[in-house]
Amino acid sequence: MTTSVGQVDAVGGGGGNTATTAGVNTAATGSTFLVGVADSGVTGFNTPTDSKSNTYTLIGTAITGGEALAVYASVNGTGGSSHTVTATDTGGVGLVSIVFVEILGAKTSGAIDNGSQAQTTDAATPFTLSSNAFAQANNLVGCYIMGTGLGGNPCTFVDSLGMTVHATAVVDGNSNFPLAFAYKNVTSTSAESVSFTLSAGSLSDCSLNIFGVQEGSTVGNI
Repeated sequence: MTTSVGQVDAVGGGGGNTATTAGVNTAATGSTFLVGVADSGVTGFNTPTDSKSNTYTLIGTAITGGEALAVYASVNGTGGSSHTVTATDTGGVGLVSIVFVEILGAKTSGAIDNGSQAQTTDAATPFTLSSNAFAQANNLVGCYIMGTGLGGNPCTFVDSLGMTVHATAVVDGNSNFPLAFAYKNVTSTSAESVSFTLSAGSLSDCSLNIFGVQEGSTVGNI
């Protein structure tokens, strides 16, 4: 089964240092769940929790003095109705944003290709990053990107190299500190690159994290 994006849920913070998504109906079993968490002016996050008692593992971070981005995954997780995710920063700034993504059709063990993962911060548009090579040919390549500054309203990221931008969370109505998830399916082990610009507004810098989610080959994978 081709690896694909299922449910997506995004929320921008602004009240306290904790944010919780509204809730979506995810597959009962077999999905890989991704959580991208972003904030301004902090050095990190507590491990996110969800309403289905899944355990999340850190994939990677990209942190500068102005922003923090962390990406977590739960492989072969438990889903169901009204599936929510909660994240808390370690600094109490109160601008937490979350983009929660369900991946369908991934391996039910070892789905995250940690060797392909790369992360960076970039202070000039276009904001770019390349992954490392992938361990297998068939993958969903995911990339989280978080910006510092003021995006347009509405604000979306645009990738010139074929990634689909699936969700953007902002911390307020002025599109401050946008966080987005982008993805594409690939059939090669070669490294993949991203090159993002903003649809409107401007950012002083961005944090990016890219990685592969391996397609499952076992009959019955969700």
